[in-house]
Amino acid sequence: MKTNTSKILSSHTLGRVLIGLTLLYAALYADTGSWDGANGGNWGGAYWFSDNPGTIPVAYPNGVDETADFHNNSFFLNSTITLADAGGSDLNVTIGHWNHNAPSSNRAITLVNTGGGTGKLTFETTSGNATFLNSGSSSNTDTIETDIILNSSLDMQIGYLSSARAPVYFDNTVSGAGALLKTVRQSTLHLQGSSPNTFSGGVTINDGTISAEKSGALGTGDLIIQETSGTSTAQLSILAGISDALYSTATISLFSDSGNYATLDLGAGVNQSIAGLSFDGSSQAAGTWGASGSGASNINDDWFSGSGVVTVIPEPSSLILLGIGFGLMAVLRRKRR
Repeated sequence: MKTNTSKILSSHTLGRVLIGLTLLYAALYADTGSWDGANGGNWGGAYWFSDNPGTIPVAYPNGVDETADFHNNSFFLNSTITLADAGGSDLNVTIGHWNHNAPSSNRAITLVNTGGGTGKLTFETTSGNATFLNSGSSSNTDTIETDIILNSSLDMQIGYLSSARAPVYFDNTVSGAGALLKTVRQSTLHLQGSSPNTFSGGVTINDGTISAEKSGALGTGDLIIQETSGTSTAQLSILAGISDALYSTATISLFSDSGNYATLDLGAGVNQSIAGLSFDGSSQAAGTWGASGSGASNINDDWFSGSGVVTVIPEPSSLILLGIGFGLMAVLRRKRR
């Protein structure tokens, strides 16, 4: 019995070709963790999924540790991106990193929901901090109008390393167990909106400014404002008239470096209650604190600016312990008599 070798080889060859094409297709169009406008798409006035998905699937970032890349080739001038899938339905998106890296001028990004939509942007990494990078000029503002969830702490790396450039605006609610960090770069993160933020990891500022512009802007945790060099610019700013930017149970810790003092800038009419205040690790007395002209009982122009004040009110547990201590002293004095 004869075997048709040529037919067997042809079928084997065809099988290999099909497998190779399948692998090539998967390699070209798999979700690699970031999407930079390849495959004919862009993020200019688009849904998060794609501007033009067509018949070829376009990968888009939606997963723990993934990166959303935005650069000159991936979106047009001043883009609005809707947090929706290719069909226009609400989409919840998870990423580890937002990367708006050194774009040309007028490459601002605004992230929005569909009309009445509820899509949320979650930051989460398997290790280390999530990051939000914007190293563009002042015309490259990023505005996030959707809710944000911090499953990991989020490091806001906005502006150039040596100067203030593009600001970032969080215009809705920030929740989750993570912290907001401002560790490098000197631009400003603006915390705006109508509902209080509930993230519980606290706020740390090592360079640049975080501006609290609504009630509850700073979440439920403690604040650390710490200069890391003689030229860093660590500052927390509380907008005029906002007296409840953080919970009254929070503490504020300020640190200097080489004569460069972290700053708490308090707008007119601010009277923020806090549970504790420390300078370079040294706890400060209860009472009102502020800069010259604020009317505070404790004036310090190294650490404070603006005309508002903070009022240090020890937590009730501390007052109870203090009362018990005074009571014991009174009893001992009576016994001695």
